Amino acid sequence: MKSLLQNVQVLFVKRYSMEGNSASNYYCLGEKRSDEAMEGQEIMKLVGSYESFDSVRGKLPGKFDIEIEMVSGGKDKMVMKALSINPVGEKPTKAA
Repeated sequence: MKSLLQNVQVLFVKRYSMEGNSASNYYCLGEKRSDEAMEGQEIMKLVGSYESFDSVRGKLPGKFDIEIEMVSGGKDKMVMKALSINPVGEKPTKAA
């Protein structure tokens, strides 16, 4: 299932490459929450291609439109995979 996340505040990205696996991890602000067990802004983690790191270098923190797809990750958990990530107002480019 593909979705478009618009106007997402991306705070930090790191990439890794080890033992044949490589990716970029994006850390973004999620929804503001307040209840008896939590308070504040949630943090979302998205996974993108190793190469997608270069497209955001020098633009962080910043607001981005991110096309995502839900995929199966480790331990049978769903993961949000970034298919494209573009600064708000720029034309789409492929990320994965």
